[in-house]
Amino acid sequence: MYLQTAKLSEVHDLCASLLSKVPRGWSRDFINDRIKKLGGDTPFNLFLKKELQHLTSVLSEIRRSLHVIKDSLESPDTFGDQLSDPNAITIVHDLYHKKAPTQWFKMEWSFPCPSDWSISSWIQDLQQRVAHFEKILQLGREKTPTYWLGAFHNPKGLLSLLKQEAIRRYSERTGNAESVVFKTEITQRDKE
Repeated sequence: MYLQTAKLSEVHDLCASLLSKVPRGWSRDFINDRIKKLGGDTPFNLFLKKELQHLTSVLSEIRRSLHVIKDSLESPDTFGDQLSDPNAITIVHDLYHKKAPTQWFKMEWSFPCPSDWSISSWIQDLQQRVAHFEKILQLGREKTPTYWLGAFHNPKGLLSLLKQEAIRRYSERTGNAESVVFKTEITQRDKE
């Protein structure tokens, strides 16, 4: 695939800019330490740990692909063959058109990326998701007032976990779990 020099320069600059905006994620040791401080291996903390590990691997892959593309464009003689990978070419194409790369989106969710979602919107969403998890890591489950379901890779898992815990607490108090009724109330998102 042939790309003009101006396009390549534009993609290079975008990669450099995005590298400064993509959060780094968390080390395995940091996650384990925070989980320990938040009460250890409770079902919620184990779920949170899995979500953080997944998000960290996604962030690492995004950073890796941006570095590969940037390095390949800076030194085509040394790294140019790395751009022969069809995934890298697709990412370059998406970045040139200022779209969120499909490969990155697929790592996150099982549905296709909205065609009108720009790379800047996607990166901003990614930063907000990381900030949401940072808040949970700092406050812990008991002090986190709400959860942004869109931040989670597996929101159904979170809802199932919360339902199971509510049923368990209710049945411990009353000895009966059959009369539990769940109600969903949609509210405006808190402005923080």
